[in-house]
Amino acid sequence: MTDEERKQFKQTLETARHTRDELIQKRTAIDRELMQQSRVIAAVSELLGETIDSDIGITEATLMVIRGASEPMAPTQVRDELRKVGYDIDSFSNPMASLHQVLKRLEEKGEIWAEKTQDGKKAYVKAPTVTPPSLPDIASIVNARKALKKRR
Repeated sequence: MTDEERKQFKQTLETARHTRDELIQKRTAIDRELMQQSRVIAAVSELLGETIDSDIGITEATLMVIRGASEPMAPTQVRDELRKVGYDIDSFSNPMASLHQVLKRLEEKGEIWAEKTQDGKKAYVKAPTVTPPSLPDIASIVNARKALKKRR
């Protein structure tokens, strides 16, 4: 690989990383805006005496709440926020048991993380965006291929 090719690959890598970081920032902003708009919809709907038409399930609603939070949330805080955004958590026969099950599944899937609070209880945050493992260095691949060709 020439120095010029290496320089171009490095520039491509830098551009891709920069674009990824910008997209992560945009997604975080969108998550927070989604929560804000959900609160507005819930408040205005209540003022107008209208029901909130929501076809999202408890898992998606819970994930939306946690993604929109700026700090870790205890399960009771998640429940309260679900109510604030107009999600009818109380339609479940045992709302907290259902919510704990959802939180457990989301944690197992790696979509949220549990943190221990000072009193030893769990509080949930969205899982940080993990940078996917980088592809092997292109130069290493090219060199390995050249070495294989020489052996043949």
